[in-house]
Amino acid sequence: MYHLNRWNSLNHSITQSLNHHPFGFTLIELLVIMAIIGILVGTSIPALTGYAKQVRLKTTTREITGLLYLARNLAISSREARTVLLDEDHQQLVIEETLEQEEPKKVRLPDSVDVTLEGGAAGTGRVVFQPSGALSSSSVTVVLNSGTKTQTIAVTSATGAISLRSSGE
Repeated sequence: MYHLNRWNSLNHSITQSLNHHPFGFTLIELLVIMAIIGILVGTSIPALTGYAKQVRLKTTTREITGLLYLARNLAISSREARTVLLDEDHQQLVIEETLEQEEPKKVRLPDSVDVTLEGGAAGTGRVVFQPSGALSSSSVTVVLNSGTKTQTIAVTSATGAISLRSSGE
């Protein structure tokens, strides 16, 4: 009889422990999870802001390269000169001959990207493509700078060929 009572009490305690389900987390567990999440967020924010700047620089570079190709192709197909203008007042590059159109061909420049023209007719802020596709002046370099990263778009004078170089981290 003694063994039977002992067995029943052991069986009862095992059954109770198996049926007992905790319905939540303790305050300590929640605080530990919150601390881990805080550390992860705190370490990832600087990396994300640097990544965002890099993406803006690459996107702007692609858009400007596309605008230069478009201006060159328009000059060749229309047999008329086409001018790309760096409009610093409005923070944009635009194909000058399309300004009167409803939707001028332009690229808006983000505040985080500095754009400068070097060589050729850089003092005028213009890159002029002749009907042959060549430039009307010497070679031009468009330099895009965003902090530690720099992208350079080179346009050769004789052919109007457009090439891209990047430097920085």
